[in-house]
This record gives sequence, C-alpha cells and structure tokens, in this order.
Amino acid sequence: MRNLVFGVCLRVTGKVVTTLVEIHVKVVVHVIRPMEVGPLHAVLSEGHVHAVVELCMGQRCRGHEQQKQNRVFLFRQHEYELADKDRQKLCNVFKNALSLPAKSRTMLQLESFVFNPFAENTYVVYDDNTKECVIIDPGCSNTGEENELFGFIDSHRLKPLMIIDTHGHIDHIVGNTAVKKHYGIKVAAHPNVKSDFLRSRQQAMMFGMPFMGDCDLPDVDLEDGEIIKIGESTMEVISTPGHAMGSISLYAEIEGWVFTGDALFCRSIGRTDFPGGSYETLRKSIKERLFRLPDDTEVYSGHGESTTIFDEQRYNMFL
Repeated sequence: MRNLVFGVCLRVTGKVVTTLVEIHVKVVVHVIRPMEVGPLHAVLSEGHVHAVVELCMGQRCRGHEQQKQNRVFLFRQHEYELADKDRQKLCNVFKNALSLPAKSRTMLQLESFVFNPFAENTYVVYDDNTKECVIIDPGCSNTGEENELFGFIDSHRLKPLMIIDTHGHIDHIVGNTAVKKHYGIKVAAHPNVKSDFLRSRQQAMMFGMPFMGDCDLPDVDLEDGEIIKIGESTMEVISTPGHAMGSISLYAEIEGWVFTGDALFCRSIGRTDFPGGSYETLRKSIKERLFRLPDDTEVYSGHGESTTIFDEQRYNMFL
C-alpha cells in the first residue's frame, strides 16, 4: 500500500493543534467529535487524539452517526512531514490504540429525556463497561416520567452513583426526591444553590407546577474544578453563575460534551430576572468559562436542542 500522510487533530491542554503522521497502512482519519464513534479511537488515554481511525481492510469507513444531525465534518489530507522521532511517537500511539481490547476504548454514553411542563432536559450519563451512571437534573414531575427514567436505567442495568443538579430551580430538581429514594443515592450541587432549594415550593406555586413536598438540601457540595469520576471517564465541574446562584456546567473533555444547565442554550441564554440572576455575571461565565472550551464541544442545555461552542460564539445574538 502506498504511504499516506494525514492531518490528525490533537487536543493538548484544552487547545487544538494540528500535527501529522505517516503510516504505512491505508488509514482514514475523520476529524470529528469523539462521540458514539466507531470502530477505533486513537487515542483516548494517550494524548487525547481527537480523531477516529479505521483500518480499511475491505471495509467501508463508518465514522460517526452525524448524518442524522445534517452536519458536515472535515477530512483533510496534508503533504507535510514530521521529524522522524515525532512520526514514530504518533505511530506508536496509533498502534497502542488499535491493540487495546474493545471495552477499554469506550467512552461515556448519554441518554436524554424531556420532562415536566417546562420541557426540561434530564440526562443520564453512563459508562457502558462499568455501568456506572449519574443523573443530571432529574426533572421528572409525575409517576409516568419517573417510570420512564427508571425504566431506562434499570433496563440498561446501570448503577447510579449520584444526582447532579446544575442549579436549584424547581424544573431541574423536582425529581430529586423520587430518584434519591428509588436508588438510595445522594444529591450533589454547588453550595450556593441552597437558597433556591429552600424556595422550591414557592417556585412551584409561582409557575403552577404540581409539587407537594420540599426538596431536601444537597448532600454533597461540588466546587469549581472538581472532578467527577464515572467508570473509566471523568467530568469537570465548571462554575457558571448568572442564571441562578450556584449554577454549574459539567465538562466531559474526552467526549467533547458540556452540560450547561440553563446558562447557555442554542442561540439563547438563561433568564436573569430570578433571584440571584445577573446578566453581566452570566455573560462573563459564558465568555470566560464556556467559550474557552474547544469550538467543537457539544453543548447539552437544560432546555431545547444541542448546539456547539463554535455555533454559539458565532450566532448567539444575546452575547
């Protein structure tokens, strides 16, 4: 087979740089977000290579299920050379990735649900090997919604570790008590959410939301920069106040995801007219914390469809 030189996108300390590798096998490299991709990742644990590689042995390169999102991903072929030592180093990285057992190459998976009258997005993020999972913003407000959430978790034999609340508004925490009781797990949130938790019944009455009880205060405090381990993967807590006191986002670097709660939406931002809200604070959180993530980071918000950091930097008129 002829030698081919391909551009590979590497993520190093949060920045995206370009390097090259020459491999004496025909290889196809898709520069895409590493989510639900197959069949081989190169490399998740060594250098965070942000690419998918498939040996073309009579196979058709499958890549990512991106077509359902009508997105176009880049494929670039470059005619440049690396120094021998750098080329060899990257070749070794690819070889190591291809030799790993399949289960050690998997990343986090996610499932989303739309619950309660506010069409709030609840997320289950899980490791398909260990079956460990976290539930982000359980907004289930009735028995039917609770059963939908429990049915998914139980049918996939997942092991819930904790509930994570991105903030303390009622549409995001209304399901806390039911989920906590059902699985015997704790609720984790930023320490500054307590005032909103104490107003949960008042919030429900204000919006005509059926809610008869009170939400217990979180059991675990999550601080900015804290790392949450889920199976073999991690998410980082990013403080993003402005929509509410104690608002946080959750960043999964390897997967290229960030869960922003009600801080950042597709072409919009969270309201700032609630107690503890501030437009200037929210704008600063988005500009200085979220917009410093890689452009192709997928944004999963508390309401509505997903977007990317790049799209919001370019098209969000509220910023």
